[in-house]
Amino acid sequence: MSSDRKDEPNEGTKPPTGLISKLQPSSGSEDAVDLETAARAALVGLFVLASLYTVVFARDLLLPITAAIFLKLVLNPLVRRLRRWGIPETIGAAFVLLGTLSAAAFIVYELSVPANDWVTRAPVILQRAELSVRHVKRSVENVSRAAEQVEKLTDVDCQSKGDSVDLKGPNLTALLIQSTQNFVAMAVATVVLLYLML
Repeated sequence: MSSDRKDEPNEGTKPPTGLISKLQPSSGSEDAVDLETAARAALVGLFVLASLYTVVFARDLLLPITAAIFLKLVLNPLVRRLRRWGIPETIGAAFVLLGTLSAAAFIVYELSVPANDWVTRAPVILQRAELSVRHVKRSVENVSRAAEQVEKLTDVDCQSKGDSVDLKGPNLTALLIQSTQNFVAMAVATVVLLYLML
C-alpha cells in the first residue's frame, strides 16, 4: 500500500501548468516520442552549426589537407605505375610532383600574357563602359542632389560639434600582400603534404 502512495501525486501539489506542462510528456506515449524527436533534431542542428563554425575557423588548416588528399587521389596512379616500372616510390612521387608543379607553372606563364594584355587594355575598356553608363550616372547624381536638399529641409539645428570618427579599412596593397602570403603558405603546405602522402 505504501508503494501505491509513491506513484500518486500528493494532494497538496498541483499538476504542472503553462510552458512546463507543454514540455513534459503527458501520459500518452506519442507526446514522449515527439519530445524526444524534437530534442534530437535540436541536438543535430546544434552539432551541424558547431561543425560549420569549426570548419570556417580551421579553413587555413583544412584547405591544404583537403587539396593534398584530392591531388593524392589523382596522382597516386602515376606513382604506382612508376613503381611497377622499378622506380622507388619516393623518387616516383618526387618526379610526379615536379611534373605537376612544372605543368602548373607553364599554365600560369601561358595565361600571364593574355592577362597582361587585358590589364593594359583595361583603361580603354573602362572608358567605353563609363561612356555607356553616363546617363545612368547623371540620373543618380540628380537623385542624390534631391536627397541632400530634402535632408537640408528636414535637418534640425541640433548637430553635435564633437569629433568625427573615420573608419578606415586596410588598403588594397596590404590586403594583396596578406592574401599572397596566405596563398603561398597554403600552397607550400599542400605540396609538402602531397609529397608525404604519395
